Amino acid sequence: MSIRTALPPPGVKCKTCTKDCVIECVKCDKCNGYFHATCSHLSVYCLVYYFNSRSQYICDGCLSDKLGVEKYGEQHAWVTDLLERDNIPPLKSSEPDIKFPEQSESSQNEQTQDPIPPIPPSLDDNMTKPPPICRFYQRNVFQGCRTGRHGKGCNYEHPVVCWRYLNHGPNNAKGCRLGKKCPKYHPLLCRTAVSTGECHKKDCKFNHLKGTKHTKHTKMPTPINNAGTDKNGIEAMILPQPPETSSWRTQPTTGQNNSGLLSQGLGGGPNVNNNVNNTSFLGLQREIQQLQTQMLHFPKMMQIQMGWPPLQGPPPVPWNYNQALQVPYMMK
Repeated sequence: MSIRTALPPPGVKCKTCTKDCVIECVKCDKCNGYFHATCSHLSVYCLVYYFNSRSQYICDGCLSDKLGVEKYGEQHAWVTDLLERDNIPPLKSSEPDIKFPEQSESSQNEQTQDPIPPIPPSLDDNMTKPPPICRFYQRNVFQGCRTGRHGKGCNYEHPVVCWRYLNHGPNNAKGCRLGKKCPKYHPLLCRTAVSTGECHKKDCKFNHLKGTKHTKHTKMPTPINNAGTDKNGIEAMILPQPPETSSWRTQPTTGQNNSGLLSQGLGGGPNVNNNVNNTSFLGLQREIQQLQTQMLHFPKMMQIQMGWPPLQGPPPVPWNYNQALQVPYMMK
């Protein structure tokens, strides 16, 4: 491949800057004019390719003549002037108005006889909407729905839960703060558990965050109504309590007590024995009264528990408990 010479013959001037072509110049293959490399507006890559190949170079003047820019320059200026104005005049088409022939009534009847077939429904119309979310699953993910967390056999949907939201809520740094942008489902949470971290309701049906404090609810005893009976109708027996230390069960006083009695002039052994016998008799009387009250209520309690004898009919003859409980007491 022949390499072109960059230096033109002597006495040649550049067509752009009209200076002598002493340095490298490019020759136009159409007008045979020479141009400096800097005046040709070519890149270094194009200049190297031009000198090492048989490619042709066409200057800007010859290129505009080839494209016909000068010929249509006036029309181009007129069009640009119209576009720059605010009110552009409407263009009128030179084509004549074409009138279509009117259709007769017979042709219209033929068209009406062949109706257009209906458009088949699209796939979107055939697809049914997904079932709504189970409301029991919304409130309690684990124990709300009877079918379980996965919802096998439930007619409603059980979506996948966002565990970060369920365990830590929306306010914690470990929780989920995406809201509706989260691809997973956010169930309903207990408001008091989210705000205070505690829930004191006995039967709260909503989801609780991880670490929520609960109170232990214990069963209360059966209350007694104003009439003094419980729910089974048994009268509440309020028995008199014996004293903390029954004197008749204790041992006779000795030591300092005896010395105190002697100092008061009450005498020794016989006086002390008489006082002990009197106090023991009073204690025994109290026990007899307690047994009497228990025996009075015992038949009624057994009648209610066993259901026999029946409550209907004349009342049974009461026993004489006072005679039955008379205990002979021998004074020393």
